[in-house]
Amino acid sequence: ALPICASTSQIMEESDDGKDADEDRIRGWWHVNRSGFPISSETWECMWQHVIEVHPQGASLAREIRGLPCKRLPTPAPPVVSSSQLSVEQSILAVQTYLNELQYNHTGTQFFEIRKNRPLSRLMESAKEIIRESLPIKCLEAVVVALYLTAPLTSVHRAALSFKSRQGDFYFRHVVLAVHAGGSYGALGLSRRHELMYKPLEYKSLYDLVREFINCYNKCSHTVVKVCLSAPVVHDLHSCAQIQWKHLAMRNGELQDDTLKRQLEKFSRAMRTS
Repeated sequence: ALPICASTSQIMEESDDGKDADEDRIRGWWHVNRSGFPISSETWECMWQHVIEVHPQGASLAREIRGLPCKRLPTPAPPVVSSSQLSVEQSILAVQTYLNELQYNHTGTQFFEIRKNRPLSRLMESAKEIIRESLPIKCLEAVVVALYLTAPLTSVHRAALSFKSRQGDFYFRHVVLAVHAGGSYGALGLSRRHELMYKPLEYKSLYDLVREFINCYNKCSHTVVKVCLSAPVVHDLHSCAQIQWKHLAMRNGELQDDTLKRQLEKFSRAMRTS
């Protein structure tokens, strides 16, 4: 039986390659809600216990917030994107605006369990649940929602773009949705760092987009040690195919400019014709 509230270390061992999960010291772990909705009391207690353990004000902050009256907050409305109503650029911006309205989840508990090995149709059901509940989300959830909302844009090519970075003795993982349309590239997503999420459709090559992210990581005092691209994701919301999250994986020496550019040019040609 699955625990009601699991840590990300457990999730990674089940859904990522075991080598990275075992060998890395992952910083910034959090709990994952596995009980569904409505959220169980056990999951809430996991979240508050995490707050007490990691926040400088700990128990006093938890008591203060939990004693406040609950207010009904406005629910952001997902955009209706259509090539006949908006330009592709406007549609991409509308999707990112919606992700921003959902907000990044800083609570220490991921409210939606996303299993990367599920078929696309199941991930799209998770996207619908995220939209229905309108709770803050993290980067992987943002990619799933972005895939769902951009599905009507059949002229837009999409692939998950993920990064593994190192700061000191710790490693971090992040993912965005790379998009291509009209000869330009951009990205959709959420992050604690605004430099590591949305990129408008203005990059002339996939290499330029990836290099921009790597430069932003450097500015945040992180060193990128691995870059992965999924296979292009189909627009069929009912597809039973799994996303090939690590269709192209580049590590260390492969991230040097010449090798990186060559690999990404080959991938982008296939992406544009998919």
